[in-house]
Amino acid sequence: MMSFEVPFEALGLTLVHFCWQGAVIAGAARLVTLAAPGLRPGPRYTVHLVALIAMAVTAVATFGWEWTRLAGHETLPSDVLSVARVSAASGFAFKDVLPWLDTIWALGVIGLSLRMMGGLWLIHRLSAEAQAVPAALEARFAAAVRAVGLKNVRLRMHAGIDGPFVVGIVRSIVYLPVSAVSALSPDQLDAVLAHELEHVRRADFAWNLLQTAIETLFFYHPAVWWLGKTLRDQRELACDDAAVTLCRDPLTYATALLELEERRPARKLSPSLAMALGGKDGSLLARVRRVLGEGSGEGGGRSPARPALVAAPLIVAVLAALAVPVTQVAAHSTEASKKQCRIKAAESVGGSGVDVKAPKIVDATMDDRQSSDDAGSDESPAAEATDADVEPKDFWSGLTPGPLDENRVEAFKFKAGKMA
Repeated sequence: MMSFEVPFEALGLTLVHFCWQGAVIAGAARLVTLAAPGLRPGPRYTVHLVALIAMAVTAVATFGWEWTRLAGHETLPSDVLSVARVSAASGFAFKDVLPWLDTIWALGVIGLSLRMMGGLWLIHRLSAEAQAVPAALEARFAAAVRAVGLKNVRLRMHAGIDGPFVVGIVRSIVYLPVSAVSALSPDQLDAVLAHELEHVRRADFAWNLLQTAIETLFFYHPAVWWLGKTLRDQRELACDDAAVTLCRDPLTYATALLELEERRPARKLSPSLAMALGGKDGSLLARVRRVLGEGSGEGGGRSPARPALVAAPLIVAVLAALAVPVTQVAAHSTEASKKQCRIKAAESVGGSGVDVKAPKIVDATMDDRQSSDDAGSDESPAAEATDADVEPKDFWSGLTPGPLDENRVEAFKFKAGKMA
């Protein structure tokens, strides 16, 4: 039967492996964008979205591989596994840290999941308090929906929100603040609605839910948050381009953005999962300059590469610190398994009536095991090696084999072959 520790140990190893896997994937995405500096926001968004999904797929594949590998170890004889665990307990074992990693990770996931659930609940509450828009605006919105080729999209206004946004997957809803309905001109409203309808056409709300779920699972990795911020920036820039194309006047759309920002009230509702036009990180002014042809295509007020550059030395240091204990644990487990297989082979030969003098191992744990075996046997133990004969870095140099004739050697090989 498979031990219940296997999935948890596989989870911990997956979280550790994801440190370098996420960094490599994020670095590859960055190299692609650097190699093609002229990419528009749409393709740039696709590159980073593929990188984020690749991170999740890689982590799932790693978890499955680790689970299969660890479950395969469970098929070894139970006494071999018990001795390996006893030997590992005498020193530092990296897998002893894995339960703590799993616990910290689970607490972080639970906290961020509660935040995500709170955002969904806020969206549900908004739908219950929304108001219908004037008939003239509803007619203009219906025409815009048909022009884009969409269906099942509704327009509502709300007095408690701080800017336009879109929610919903199958039946999307575009929310407008009451101040926008009264302050913006018809052309400005058309440009704003075109931006929101582009979110619906691109299914950005659904992709944002997937992005938030991945950010929740891998919250500890800076590269995940860098990709998330880049995706949000490029998503808004792509919708800005669609709005400018539809209204055919960048100045109209830019003045609409500034008007909405000036009328943005303090302490108003803004669901974190919604596709908000104004953004949440102070990048609106940079977007306005870009619409007017004064900015670059990167988007955002801060360089998206800065968090990754800051976190890169930390990730390298963590990986270097983890590499040594992982190697030590693997080597220690291999030596313990070899040691126990030889002991069991010798005991099996001795139990079959063949006189074999088992070697004496200079080890506290093996001494206890050997003494209990010797208590029920009339055979005299082999000579014990002194401390001066044992090299501290070579475990097998502490063995002193007894004399064996040819018949005993053949019997030992036969029994050992049957165990293998």
